[in-house]
Amino acid sequence: MAHILTLITKFCGMFYYLFDNIVWIANMGAIHRDIIENKLGWRTVKDMFAYIKNICLSTKGIIKLYQSNLKVTHLINKIDT
Repeated sequence: MAHILTLITKFCGMFYYLFDNIVWIANMGAIHRDIIENKLGWRTVKDMFAYIKNICLSTKGIIKLYQSNLKVTHLINKIDT
């Protein structure tokens, strides 16, 4: 599961930086600021990828913490016996 979250994080990070550059180009006036007129902007899409990336990183951290806790518990039980 952690490997899948790592892939999603890298994917979202790549698109975050892509859309960050598109937002910069839109702010310069080279393209429209909205993807869909008055409904969906480039910045919203960029923020969505950042949000997904952060959720995946947090979830991955929780999974790794849980796995580490299981290992420690197993080792403690092994020492006690």
